[in-house]
Amino acid sequence: MMRLLSEATALPPRADRIGARPPNEKAAFLRGLIARPLDVSALMPSSKHMARAMAELIPGNDGPVLELGPGTGAVTDAIIEHGVPEGRIVAIECNRPFIAALTKRFPRLKLIEGDASQMASLVGGSRERFSAVVSGLPLINLPMHKRRAIIDAALARLKPGAPFIQISYRGRPAVPASPTLSVTRARRIWRNLPPGYVWVYRRREPGMMPADRSEDIP
Repeated sequence: MMRLLSEATALPPRADRIGARPPNEKAAFLRGLIARPLDVSALMPSSKHMARAMAELIPGNDGPVLELGPGTGAVTDAIIEHGVPEGRIVAIECNRPFIAALTKRFPRLKLIEGDASQMASLVGGSRERFSAVVSGLPLINLPMHKRRAIIDAALARLKPGAPFIQISYRGRPAVPASPTLSVTRARRIWRNLPPGYVWVYRRREPGMMPADRSEDIP
């Protein structure tokens, strides 16, 4: 099954270590890759440049953020550095080695073990809307109807106009724009292995334009 979602003592302050890999991150990533190879969207954790590019698209407000497929936490760390407190991040992950690494690295993270395709039931008990959804899921590997279902379920839990932020390693979006869905290519990141893109999805509402400056991608 595909991932539909992706130390303790004497650590320096986050501002000093953002982008720096914990000593065991690569080992944790390798364990997760071996355990569920089809669940992982890349052969290496996201670079600090990719992680920051995604985090910078989160609106500056006090709402919670939902992260799908956080892996070993490269993007999670960037979200915290962006100003979102660790306790306001809800993360859904199904890869056991990644869960173990996240639990150790982010003790205040609201971590849910499960499949992102079931997010309606996993986060259904809360009525609070998210300020952003940040996704490391390998959507491009899924059938189109499943890609749409995940994005639709996420958009249903977002505040009006809030972004669904998706990492990708292809130059086309996993789901094309439609009369009800705005899709923009917000970033192209060369300093990542492999180079990648950040796509932003929003639900179209009458009179509302996308918040970023990139073009709609049909």
